[in-house]
Amino acid sequence: MKVLEKTDTLVELYGPVDVANDAAVETPDSVLANVYNDAKESQVGGPVTTLTADALAAAGTIFVAVTDHLQQGFTIGILQELTGLVHVSAITAIPNPGEITLTTPLVNAARAGDPVSLRIVDIGSTVIPIEDPQRFEVGDSVEVLQDDATVHSTTVNAIGELTLTLAGALTVAASAGNRVSNPITTGIALSAYGSFPASDPVPEDPAWGYRGKIAFDLAGLELGQTIRAEITLLKANLNIQKTVWAKIGKV
Repeated sequence: MKVLEKTDTLVELYGPVDVANDAAVETPDSVLANVYNDAKESQVGGPVTTLTADALAAAGTIFVAVTDHLQQGFTIGILQELTGLVHVSAITAIPNPGEITLTTPLVNAARAGDPVSLRIVDIGSTVIPIEDPQRFEVGDSVEVLQDDATVHSTTVNAIGELTLTLAGALTVAASAGNRVSNPITTGIALSAYGSFPASDPVPEDPAWGYRGKIAFDLAGLELGQTIRAEITLLKANLNIQKTVWAKIGKV
């Protein structure tokens, strides 16, 4: 895909083939493209902190180096390096910086230096820890992939050193590693073009397929920006996905 300033751009899915039936995919339920700012892409996470003091088996409180990215209700994992086991617990409270009250007390003892990482951001959270929050700006549209595979769409209200504050709370919990992205536009409908072969279709044949248009004056597009178009074709039990990248250049 080539994108030039002041020029509408075609986004195309070449020659989609149902491999199981060796057939060109015609009359799909939908073929849609979403366009994202590739520079504003991150994931739920935050830093891995460590225990600053030993903790005995059955301890309900642990002490860690950093808690700025954690909140009551989040789920964390404590890797007990002596045993190799990970103890998973929700956070009941953070009464003081660096102090965490666990919902589920430790089963085994843990030592100072054992890593503690975020596992799950709780439903209803508006502050989410992410990798590289400085990639984003206040007012940006964001999508957060939730654990039921739905996408939570909202905007950024504030940016912390380790977190984003969202205008709308998560409707489902989001695990560490879930994508956080900045959509430029979504739901571009692609239409069929070319002559679909009746037999022996060649996958990704550019002579036929589906295409749509990214308008050059779309808000959020800038010269020099790298964008990512994610195309999804759905038909019955068939799901074909393609991702293409492009940098916006001069005419």
